[in-house]
Amino acid sequence: MACHAHDYRDHRGFEDKAVAIVGVGNSGGDLAVELSRIARQVYLLSRRGTWVFNRLVENGMPFDIVLFRRAILALRNLLPAAMTLKFMEFRLNRKFDHKLYGLKPEHGLFRLVIFS
Repeated sequence: MACHAHDYRDHRGFEDKAVAIVGVGNSGGDLAVELSRIARQVYLLSRRGTWVFNRLVENGMPFDIVLFRRAILALRNLLPAAMTLKFMEFRLNRKFDHKLYGLKPEHGLFRLVIFS
């Protein structure tokens, strides 16, 4: 059975099956979590890997609120961009080891990937 995330309604029909989800966007991640509870195996497929962000970070604050505080923005403006990005990649990998799960992309954090 093949379907697009847009057409997915509920888990019926996926019980005890091996499921492959193509794409690691929000919809793909949400489907993988939901189906992992009832499917035998769930595979999340990605062409180039992806950076996984938690929605909530320090003290349960939303990621964007923490990232865009005035003090943080001032500090980011003082430091070289490469240093700031490497630090953020380090912090992300402390929460979720991208390499361990085969999701570490070749492109750096917030860097555009040019498709050829």
